Amino acid sequence: MHPSKLQDLSWAMAEVYASVTDQILINLATYFPFRQQGGEPLDQFNYQARMLAQMGQVTKDTASIIARNLGGADAALQKALETAILEGLSDEEPRLRKAAERGLLSNAVQDLAPNQMQAFQSYYRQSADKLNLVNTVMLESTQAAYKATVSDIASKMYWTQSYLNIETGGVISGVTAYNDAVHQAVRRMVGNGITGFIDHAGRHWSPEAYVAMDIKTTMFNTARAAVFERSEEYGCDTYLVSSHNGARPLCFPWQQKVISRADHTRTIVDLDGNEVRVYAQSETTYGQAAGLFGVNCMHYPMTFIPGFSTIKVRPQSEAENDKAYKESQQQRALERHLREEKRNLSVLEAQGAPEDLIKAQQARVDEASYQIDEFCDRTGRARRKEREYTPVNATFPPEDTYEVTEFPRDTQTQMREFFTQQAQPIEKQLEIQVPEPELDSEKSDNVEMKPVEEAQAQQPEERYTFRDAVYSSERLELEVSDGTVIYSGDADVYTMPDGMRFIFKQDMDERWQKLTPQVAIEQHYKIPGWLRSVAKDMWVLDTDNPADEYWRSIYPDFPRSQAIGGYGQTVYFRSVGDFNSAYARKILLNTMTHELGHSLDTAVGLGSFFSEGSEWTQAMAADLAATGKASITTYGESSILEDFAESVMMYVRAPKRFMKTMPARGAIIERIAMERGAVP
Repeated sequence: MHPSKLQDLSWAMAEVYASVTDQILINLATYFPFRQQGGEPLDQFNYQARMLAQMGQVTKDTASIIARNLGGADAALQKALETAILEGLSDEEPRLRKAAERGLLSNAVQDLAPNQMQAFQSYYRQSADKLNLVNTVMLESTQAAYKATVSDIASKMYWTQSYLNIETGGVISGVTAYNDAVHQAVRRMVGNGITGFIDHAGRHWSPEAYVAMDIKTTMFNTARAAVFERSEEYGCDTYLVSSHNGARPLCFPWQQKVISRADHTRTIVDLDGNEVRVYAQSETTYGQAAGLFGVNCMHYPMTFIPGFSTIKVRPQSEAENDKAYKESQQQRALERHLREEKRNLSVLEAQGAPEDLIKAQQARVDEASYQIDEFCDRTGRARRKEREYTPVNATFPPEDTYEVTEFPRDTQTQMREFFTQQAQPIEKQLEIQVPEPELDSEKSDNVEMKPVEEAQAQQPEERYTFRDAVYSSERLELEVSDGTVIYSGDADVYTMPDGMRFIFKQDMDERWQKLTPQVAIEQHYKIPGWLRSVAKDMWVLDTDNPADEYWRSIYPDFPRSQAIGGYGQTVYFRSVGDFNSAYARKILLNTMTHELGHSLDTAVGLGSFFSEGSEWTQAMAADLAATGKASITTYGESSILEDFAESVMMYVRAPKRFMKTMPARGAIIERIAMERGAVP
């Protein structure tokens, strides 16, 4: 089981609900604009009547936002739970079968049992019903928030009525008083947020917080159930509890302990002949909300087979764990605060707030960001920027996000047959007719699909996985174009069927390099074949680029090289971040595509840089004249070589937008792609 993937999926789904919350609050804010000096005087009663008369439109707006953004929630939930089941079983099934072949376990049927699948369907149904309830509660909460804000402003207007009804100079005072009332009331509305769920204790959950908790808990429960049920079919009732830094207090004592689901306490022997104590599940905190496998728990069970399994991880000290847990909670609080301040800024902009209020709020955003920087510097924790913002137009994870390690197709088909019950369409739940959303002219420009895209759509490329790699340990030397030897020593080499080699320095210091072969291979084969074929070696090191000193002598503010590319290879240097989140892997994919752009530059240039020739420089001039943009990104403006690499990266990532923005460059890259075999 890969908990980071399951957590990323639940986070990505919750982000859509956070996006919807932002859209709702920003839309509500437009109903409470700041008034300009010289406007008509207002009185409390007319104001309140006029605002409440718009209640129907507010409801329609909100229902439209929910329907437009959350229509894919049920399908995303199904795919997430399918992923959870397959992720849970993909690691366990091979070990269970191998142990059965050795006579240590009984043989189980190859297909998943129907009663087991019914249990999984039950998890899905419960979670789907909760998501439906969240939609309804959001709509009702929005209506309540709007009415409360109108009442709040009207109440303040009552006390300033004498100012609001006076002509000339009095009107100025009235406008100021009204704007103050609006500012305070709307800020209070945004601070209270939109409710997505009310639990048995009467606590109000925001939609994103509740969905994140519910989806993550449901996915982990589903994956655990898959492991438990499958191991039981093989006749094994013992499992090892995983461990991680910063475990919750009620979970920590049971990390790396072997537990019996049947409460059969005993002593067993592991693969190496060591005695291992088995605890009864009833002894643990299993079943408690904050206990083992409870709400938001990140632990997962690994089937522990007597005479076959071993315990490899040394448990962390309780003091270290408590410190990490407290710091993780502090960081999440700081992240939530920053998101709230960013939301307040968006709301002020939607209201047409005066410049001084906008600047003051921007200062609060900067201060909240600085607090996270200071906290991370002090504690040594990695900053998780993907958790600090809510994209206003977030969407559910794309189809390929749910890819799981190869699994029998008939098993996946069988699984999907049990997910037959569909949730009601959101429009029906809200009992309101929602018009078809208008096409976004920015996103749906009229650029026709190019030959490369057509070819890729007609002939999907085969993607290799980590399982296709052939491993070897070799002594290698890494030399770059100027003859500098960057590394010489033992390396782990993973050779793919297409000849691509992923080369990792042995004895890597994990503090400075967290990129794994699995992640590197996974991301590499998301890049189109016409581009990835320009390099045959990808090196991963835990050291800095020796050439950084040279670059600092030219550019005093130059930090350090993350990666370099060209002449058929790419090199990735030390990085303190991890690649667990979907956001981090997206950044990695962009970086890999950029570096392959440099290799393409030298491949097309036959040893020199193609981008330095007249064809590319003339295209740059033509695009500048046509669109006024020097490069597709700010970084691309730093040099011609970086402009080419950034252009390739953006062409692969967003071809329609790139072709519209940089038509001359786009035509060249299109031609190169076709020449390299993108079109059959």
